[in-house]
Amino acid sequence: MNDDVYDRELDWIQEDLAMLLPSIAEFTGDRMPALEADLTALLRILDDETETTDDEVYEIAALLLSWSAVHPSGWPWRPEVVALVADTESFASITELDADSAERPWFLRSTAGDATWPRTFLWPDRLPQLSGTDDFSDRDVVWVDGRPMRKVEAEAPPPPPQQQEQQQQQQQQQQQQQQEQQQQQQQQQQQQQQQQQQQQQQEPPPVRLEPYDPFARSAGASRASNARHVRVPVWFATDREHVRDAPAAERFGTGRNTGADGLGALSYGQVTVSIPDSHRKGHLEKPSLFKLEFRANPDKHLIVQELRELDETEWLASIRAEVSGPESDDPADTSDDILLFVHGYNTSWEQAALRAAQFTYDLEFRGLPVLFSWPSRGKTLAYTADEASVAWSVPHLVHVLERLMTETGARRIHVVAHSMGNRATTGALERLVRGANDYATPLRELVFAAPDIDAGTFRQFITDFNAALAAAPDAGTDVAPPRLTLYACGVDTALDFSDRIHRAGRAGQITDGVIVIAPMETVVVTDIVVDDQRDDRLGHAYFCTNRSVIGDLFGVVLHGAKPSERFGLKPARDSVGEYWLM
Repeated sequence: MNDDVYDRELDWIQEDLAMLLPSIAEFTGDRMPALEADLTALLRILDDETETTDDEVYEIAALLLSWSAVHPSGWPWRPEVVALVADTESFASITELDADSAERPWFLRSTAGDATWPRTFLWPDRLPQLSGTDDFSDRDVVWVDGRPMRKVEAEAPPPPPQQQEQQQQQQQQQQQQQQEQQQQQQQQQQQQQQQQQQQQQQEPPPVRLEPYDPFARSAGASRASNARHVRVPVWFATDREHVRDAPAAERFGTGRNTGADGLGALSYGQVTVSIPDSHRKGHLEKPSLFKLEFRANPDKHLIVQELRELDETEWLASIRAEVSGPESDDPADTSDDILLFVHGYNTSWEQAALRAAQFTYDLEFRGLPVLFSWPSRGKTLAYTADEASVAWSVPHLVHVLERLMTETGARRIHVVAHSMGNRATTGALERLVRGANDYATPLRELVFAAPDIDAGTFRQFITDFNAALAAAPDAGTDVAPPRLTLYACGVDTALDFSDRIHRAGRAGQITDGVIVIAPMETVVVTDIVVDDQRDDRLGHAYFCTNRSVIGDLFGVVLHGAKPSERFGLKPARDSVGEYWLM
């Protein structure tokens, strides 16, 4: 076969063998002598200018395949040469086709004539793919000066011993860091799993949303299932006449309970008032004919629902059970406190119970509400009769205050007196402070709201009360004395009426000047806004109908805040001293 192409391929083989022969010992080991003899014989055959026989061609092919199989470095051989020497008849027939013929094998196909040949090589690990496949890649082989060269990564020279030690140390450190990171990840995963398990165990049961109930704690408030109102209990003490077997709202009348000795007797118990979820702060929701409401509905109105009578011992025990919880360091926690409410003139038993529940509920007082109800006639024209009854009730209120301070274990006792109820309150406090050896009592916030009491008499009471506290053994120590707050107003129609009757200014007025006696704090309400005039036609009950005043009392009673710390107050000053405007 004297074809030019075949001669060219044989020339390349001869050059490759001549180049490899000197270094064959490096690659073949114990096979070198036999392989060297075979290659030497092959070179003699190729050097012979005579025509090569078929047997010699097959011998060349066998040597090529043998060399490729044992060569450790993977020296490249042209696959088309192996194919040619393996089938000379096929080669002879193929070479007669055009250079660009699709029938030619891929390694004999040319797009630029016979001068351009595909440079694809066969590596030892790809020998099994030789038969019938064209999936050979030359991406790792380049041609330099017409010869194939394999691209391999050069081996870096071994580092010096010190550098090797450093590298080993770095590798060890990296391994340790990886191990530590893995341990940390495992610990974090374990902690997360434990937290998830704890959350699942501590996950609270499903809840439903309902209106906020400030009496949800020890005051004993309750809510019936599917009800739209809350039941608020109020503990009471009253010297009103007892009406046996009467409904709860009429159990106590307008007369006095004189008792067997004629000195007066007290009745004790607990009355329950329903407050609807739709209740608006400062209101006493009642049935209205304009709304075609002919009967009271607990889901719409405040209603006296139940009354449970107790003797004095049972009454004190029930209060003690409610307020004797663990002591709290939070001064705003009123859960163990008592709020004593003393109503004013023109108030029936039912009205007193409703007002006590509404006021403490709107105030969000979390402790225990107590009502002292004196025998007011509940009529506008019975003013003088109420004056006599409230004076008669003073010793009875003294008795109630003494029992609450000494036998209930209450943390703090706050007193809020309204209108004519301030006469009984100031009289009782005056007697208590005279007979006390110290003021280390639970009395804390004493609030005088719109007091219907002679202004001069009230000034004298405050002066004497402060003097008695200053002279007490605890004065000047860390024991906090009771704090006094006066609420007055210039547009109080009820006090204007009282002023005309007595021809003397009232303590809750400002017509004769604001009463300022330190350390008592005075707040003057300059603007009274009541959404529903039925709740306060005379502008006299603003302490429990005006939201701003209720909010200010929230800061006084629940937080013991100073006027400068409460919202909506502005300082004012006259010749007497400083007071606060709302």
